[in-house]
Amino acid sequence: EGEKKNMERKEIVKTIATCTPSEFMAQCYKIAGKAKTLFEMAGIGEIRKRLPEYKEEDTPEERKAKMKKQGRDNLWAIFDELFGKYPKETTELFGLMCFIEPTEIDSYNGMELTAKCIDMLGDENVATFLVSLSKILR
Repeated sequence: EGEKKNMERKEIVKTIATCTPSEFMAQCYKIAGKAKTLFEMAGIGEIRKRLPEYKEEDTPEERKAKMKKQGRDNLWAIFDELFGKYPKETTELFGLMCFIEPTEIDSYNGMELTAKCIDMLGDENVATFLVSLSKILR
């Protein structure tokens, strides 16, 4: 029965990367509101401010390595917050990127939804837009 239910999942047919301009604007408004709330709950802004500790004698190469490590640590901390502590809200945010309302999210395949969103986040235009949007929300 569980396998049959998974086979009957709805297909994702539209994303913010494939919609019309007017659909895009309206959906981005929803995404921005959801992202702002989620990022505040998860403390993403504070995580992004974390910087490495430098010693006076650190070379430029050592400072660069410390900054790279801190960036990875920050990314994992964000991942922990979004996927570990707030999975429902993160899933809802991903759903909005695919025009799926939170009340309908369980009608879709989780792997397909996540893969579709990660693929979109890897798109240069989408990534640039989301970074710009996050700067506005700060």
